Amino acid sequence: MNQNQRTLSLVREVMQIVLLSTFLVILYQPKSIAQTTIEKVDQFVQPFLENGEFDGYILVQYEGQILLSKSYTTLGDEFKDETPFLIGSLTKTLTAEGIGNFIESGQITLKSPLSDYFPKIPQAEKINIRHLLTHRSGVPDYYSIDEFRTARTTPVSLKDFGDWVSKHPLAFDPGRGNGYSNSGYNLLASIIETLSGKSYNEYLESEVFERLDMAKSASLSSDAYPYIPKGFEPGPLPELIKAPQTTHPSWLVGSGSVYASASDLLKWSNEIKSRLINQPKWKPYGWGIRKRGKELYLEQTGRIPGYASSLQIYPESNLVAIALSRIESEAVNMLTKGISALVMGEEVSVPKVRELVNLSNEVIKGYEGVYQITPDFLITVAVQDGYLGVATGKGDNLSYGTLDALGNDNFYFRVGNTTISFERDSNGVVTGLIWGGGGPFPKL
Repeated sequence: MNQNQRTLSLVREVMQIVLLSTFLVILYQPKSIAQTTIEKVDQFVQPFLENGEFDGYILVQYEGQILLSKSYTTLGDEFKDETPFLIGSLTKTLTAEGIGNFIESGQITLKSPLSDYFPKIPQAEKINIRHLLTHRSGVPDYYSIDEFRTARTTPVSLKDFGDWVSKHPLAFDPGRGNGYSNSGYNLLASIIETLSGKSYNEYLESEVFERLDMAKSASLSSDAYPYIPKGFEPGPLPELIKAPQTTHPSWLVGSGSVYASASDLLKWSNEIKSRLINQPKWKPYGWGIRKRGKELYLEQTGRIPGYASSLQIYPESNLVAIALSRIESEAVNMLTKGISALVMGEEVSVPKVRELVNLSNEVIKGYEGVYQITPDFLITVAVQDGYLGVATGKGDNLSYGTLDALGNDNFYFRVGNTTISFERDSNGVVTGLIWGGGGPFPKL
C-alpha cells in the first residue's frame, strides 16, 4: 500500500468514527422537557379519543412559547390552529367584555336596573347589571324552562326572547341566590345591541375581533355554520357518536353563539392574561375564578349541542391551555386540567379506556322511569333506538343523552362526564338512581 492509499484509508477510518460518534450522540441525547411533556400529553389525551368524548384541537402556551398545537381526531378530519369550533359558554367572556366597555364609557353602571331595558321581567327594577354578569339575577336559565323543548328550533330575536322569559317566574329573589343563567347573558347581549346600535355580532366584530386580529371568529346569526367541523353528541356502540339535538342559533346569542379558532382564543387569552397582571382592579366577569394550590387562575368551559370547549389561564405560571372539541362532553374540562398539571411538572393519572357492553333490550327497559332528584328536578330514563338514554324533565320532546353500559346497573354519561348507577330492592326491582355518587334518588 503506497502513501496515498494509506492516507485515504486513514481518512475513511476517521470519517467512520466521526459518523458513529454523531449517531451515538443523537441516539443517547436526553429528550428536552418540551418533548417529554408533549409525549405525556399525547398519552393523557389518547383515552379521551378512544372513549369517544373528545375530537378536536389542543393548544398550549407556556412561558410565552407555543408548547403544543395539535389536532387530535379519530373521525377522519385533521384540524388546524385556525379551524373554528363553536365555543359555547366561552361566549359569555366576550359578552362581559362588551358590557364592560359600556361601563367604562359611562353609558351604564353595574347598578343599572334591568327595568331600563326589560321592564316586564319580574322584579326587573331590583335586577342590575352585576346580577346578570354574576348569575345572581334569578332570571331562569332557558334550558330549565319546559317550553324551551318545543321552542328551541324556532328563531327568536333578543327582544322577543326577553318577552318570552319575562312570562316565567324568577328562580329566586335578585341578589339572594346563585343560579347559572344563560338567559341572563342573552339579556346582556340585547343591552349591547341597544347601547351600540349594532347587532351583537357586528359589535364583537368591530370592538373585539378586528382589534385582536381574531379573523376566524364570529357570532352565529343563522343555521349556516361556515367553516365549522360537523359536531356530534356521544352515541351508542359501535360508532359512539350521533347527531346532536337541534337548537336554532338565535337562542344562543350572548350565551353560547360564538365560534372561534384555537389561535384566535389564544389572542383573547393573552389579552385577558395581560389585564390580570397589569390591571389588578380589573374584574374578570364572564369567567370562573379557580384556585390551584396558592395560584388563582381563570377558567371557562362551553358545551352546546355538538361541541365543547375549555380554556384555562394561569397568569403567575404564564400558562394558557385550550381544548376545542366537536363532541359534546364535559370531559374537556378534565382534559385541560390534566394537561395544565402535566405542563407544570405534576404527575397525572392517565384515564382508563372504558370497556362497554351491550345489554339486551329487556334488561335496559327495567331502568326506564322518572327519578326525583329534588322536588322540582326530575330525571327521565328511557330506551331510545335500542340504547338507554337520560334526560332532564318529564314528558314529551325531551333531549336524551346516551348512557354507556359498563355492566348491569352501571353506566357512564359522557355528556355530563359522570357515572350513573341503579339501586334495586330485595326483589330485584329498580327503585333508585345514583348520580355521580349522590343519591339514591327514588324512582317515582
